[in-house]
Amino acid sequence: MKNAQEIYSIVENKLLNNNNLDVDFLGKMLGKFESKNVDFADIYFENSTAEMWALDEQIVKSATYAIDQGFGVRGVKGVKTAFSFSSEVSPHALEQTVDVASTAIKSDKECKIKLSVKNDFDVLYPDEEPFQAMHRDYIVEIMREMDQYVRGLDPRVKNCIVTVSSNITHSLVAATDTGIAADIRPKIHLSCVVVVNDKGRVEKGHYSCGRCISYQWLTEKVPELPLDYIPGISKSIGSPTFIKRYLAVAREALRDALVAIRAEPMEAGNLPIVLGSGWPAVLIHEAVGHGLEADAIRKGTSAFKDMMGKK
Repeated sequence: MKNAQEIYSIVENKLLNNNNLDVDFLGKMLGKFESKNVDFADIYFENSTAEMWALDEQIVKSATYAIDQGFGVRGVKGVKTAFSFSSEVSPHALEQTVDVASTAIKSDKECKIKLSVKNDFDVLYPDEEPFQAMHRDYIVEIMREMDQYVRGLDPRVKNCIVTVSSNITHSLVAATDTGIAADIRPKIHLSCVVVVNDKGRVEKGHYSCGRCISYQWLTEKVPELPLDYIPGISKSIGSPTFIKRYLAVAREALRDALVAIRAEPMEAGNLPIVLGSGWPAVLIHEAVGHGLEADAIRKGTSAFKDMMGKK
């Protein structure tokens, strides 16, 4: 794993040097905001390389590879925020983008900022590209093995849809208040949907996992859960056997489908609801959380805008 200085050098070369930019020029561009007495301004650069594989009906039906690059500029003064962005990374594009964003803030002064480089941060994940850590033929083998595995567990399985995706993002941000910093972030994601047909009743189960790491993480051994296991209800497992993580994802998707196939229709009407820990908190967040955000209260767009101190 590379250290912070090495990561900064890699990102600086990829996003700045390769596009005829440097730290001094970024300081000059941010100076256009600083001369207008903004609270702060920043420029965010990003280069993202991604790939995705999908298996459906036992066939690899799609494979994509994409590279995206660009930057955004932001200036904040009081309650006013100016944004501008470009998918072209060059000195000319950056200067034009900064000029567009800075027109929202009036001033005739000139200023230049000296940016300090932040290269003493903690490195939290490996910088290697996920799709270079594992051959693509092996990724296809993993998807096919997941399909065969769930079909072998239950004859009612009619389809298994597997999606594997990964990307690596190089990012750099230069700000008037914190200097300049860079990061390299790899991500992988594995998703599985299992379709079960039991005497004409069709149900789907889904499970997925992901992490900022390489594909090798998917081959690590994890506990094998019984197909009738329900978290929080079933008894704890004494001495579980272990299987590879990607097979555990397929097994969990099948378990989810089997729970649905056994489920009975719920009684209609007004009923009390008991929310457990975990995902139910999202319901609370969506129901009242956004309405309680300070900007919504200030703008008067929230249903709670006149309820300060009330129940």
